[in-house]
Amino acid sequence: MRLDVDFTRTIGEFDHFWRSTGFTPAKLLRHDDMRQTIAYLGAVPNDGISHVRIHFLLDLVRIGGDPLEGTPRYDWSKLDEGLDVLVENGLRPFFELMGNPSDVFDDFTDHDQLRAWRRFVRDLGDHLTSRYGIDEVESWYFESWNEPDIGFGWEQFAVDPDAFCAYYDACSAGLQDANPTLTLGGPGTARTRSPLFERFLEHCDTGTNCLTGDEVRLDFVSVHEKGASSNREDLTPDTSGIVAREREAIEYIRERHPDLAGRPFANNECDPQTGWNEIHTWRARPYYAAIITKIIDQHRRELVDGTETPYVLLSNDNGFLGTWGNRTHFARLGEGEGEIEIDPNGAGTRPTLDEFELVKKPSYTVMTLLSLLGDTGLELRRSTEEPATPTVGGFATRRGEKSVTVLLYNVRDRPATDGETDVTLALENLPFDDGIVAHYRIDDEHANPFAVWDEAGGPTRLSADLRRALRASHGAELLAEPTPVDDDRVELSVELPLPSVSVVHVRDRPGEPPATPTGLRADPYRGIAAGTDVMFTWDANPARAVRTYEVFRIDDGGRERLNDRDLLTAGYYHTGTDSTGTYAVRTVDYWSRTSEFSDPITLE
Repeated sequence: MRLDVDFTRTIGEFDHFWRSTGFTPAKLLRHDDMRQTIAYLGAVPNDGISHVRIHFLLDLVRIGGDPLEGTPRYDWSKLDEGLDVLVENGLRPFFELMGNPSDVFDDFTDHDQLRAWRRFVRDLGDHLTSRYGIDEVESWYFESWNEPDIGFGWEQFAVDPDAFCAYYDACSAGLQDANPTLTLGGPGTARTRSPLFERFLEHCDTGTNCLTGDEVRLDFVSVHEKGASSNREDLTPDTSGIVAREREAIEYIRERHPDLAGRPFANNECDPQTGWNEIHTWRARPYYAAIITKIIDQHRRELVDGTETPYVLLSNDNGFLGTWGNRTHFARLGEGEGEIEIDPNGAGTRPTLDEFELVKKPSYTVMTLLSLLGDTGLELRRSTEEPATPTVGGFATRRGEKSVTVLLYNVRDRPATDGETDVTLALENLPFDDGIVAHYRIDDEHANPFAVWDEAGGPTRLSADLRRALRASHGAELLAEPTPVDDDRVELSVELPLPSVSVVHVRDRPGEPPATPTGLRADPYRGIAAGTDVMFTWDANPARAVRTYEVFRIDDGGRERLNDRDLLTAGYYHTGTDSTGTYAVRTVDYWSRTSEFSDPITLE
């Protein structure tokens, strides 16, 4: 097949509405493995992951005194500790007002408890604003309880939708008391057009707040739609069904509640299959990266463009801690890595490891490659001379006059697939004087660390050689050396395996060398090998001309580069029997120009 992209044929703004992930429970934020996970998420460049949605955040709060009589005493320390992990890594919470601080509440039809909840949410809003600043907190989303229609963590909501509406009113009034500019929405329901979903919308449209008598506030509508139930089987995900069920909800709002039709819409748990903790090997493979891009593309074409829905967020729910087959961004490996602890709600996890290694799965790597896309859409034209191949899709973008990025995927919903499509990709009217083409690939041969682990026999204990091999195979990988652009037209022959993702990034040479990295930080961890491992993070370079970051150890004898593999993310995990010393990082662009070294950091 043939695809043509004309740099001058723009089709409007291209919003990156998928930059979010989630997990449960919030108490994991106090553990080393989740802290390292969050550091990796924040290291995705260009704000490629901006929000993290976490269940049971409010369980981290302790309340003393008599909150029902209006004399509470708060201990925010555990909540602060958890949120600090996000904020320090440049991430923002999609803050569910979910949890039961000190088990104070048990009935959201009781007006004394509703008033106490309102005061609690008000005090929470005041505390967050005081700690993190108004500008930061205004960039967060606040949301109602997770999946109230199935009673997730609060059974009363499933049997009494009016109790949920009263709870929501108390949340709304409390946030209004703290700061009217904060964003609040819901209901985050699990079932398409469930009775609670319909009752909630009716309440927001025609009802009044039970505590204030004002109109009910609703800043966005959120739902959960997934591709298939798990049932411990590799059921084929129905990606078109996800979009169809979302469209059903959107059309219901437009028909029954037209005054709410302009509200932004979110599917903040959009996954190919339910059951994060069930083992499905395709979650470790390139298939998962390709299906993620397909789902994004379907939403863009059929909802964002097709129905002009103001789509605010399409979030995966991959932030858990688990193994290769779990729904996670990373494989968490180490001795005993298969042992999983499930919380009473069947949703939280704490793999029983003190020493661990996080390996980047394709589901994480594709979030890095998606961050290379621009902010203006370009027309991606299929040749009329050849039949459309239904497994191949993608999108083309540009950013200003300096770069164009085309993402192509080849995937069908059924996980067990193979084959290949030959694509001719032609880019025209490129205004570059000194351009370069970088082609990144995720397939069975590239950015696929599971294949390395599988070939080694799937050991639970990692040798030093296997750790090196896994690190050499994870993360973004170039298909070939970047090539110069010496014309206003580029034509590439792309052999696109099934499944796979290709990102073709073409950009002009910037006038200046890359900027010097800032904000270098180091966090020590107890590693699998003897000694201390260190997670280095820094502020990502906003320019999309970065080929790699180079992390160096510096001593009197000179400099030693630590990362052999190119590194697009602003984070690097270093293993050494002796991690003391001085470290610095620099940036390298596609033209091999280097920045100055960052301010060094010394570990003793």
